[in-house]
Amino acid sequence: MGEDNALPKTLVELCGTAESKQRKQTGVIAKLVGARCEVEDVLLSSNGCAVLSAEERVRLSILMAGIDDIVRRIEEH
Repeated sequence: MGEDNALPKTLVELCGTAESKQRKQTGVIAKLVGARCEVEDVLLSSNGCAVLSAEERVRLSILMAGIDDIVRRIEEH
């Protein structure tokens, strides 16, 4: 009776449907954009400028650019 679990999975079961993949991509993009907005908020806030060094602000700016690149790559696929 446990043999049903041993059957090979179909391609759809292994990879998911195109709709499922699209939903996952949309969710990932939304989270990345949200994270980027949070970093941008910190950089634009007066508190962030007071607490962060110039080097840290540069690093956060680089992080924002990296997030933008990742989102672009996901959207292209």
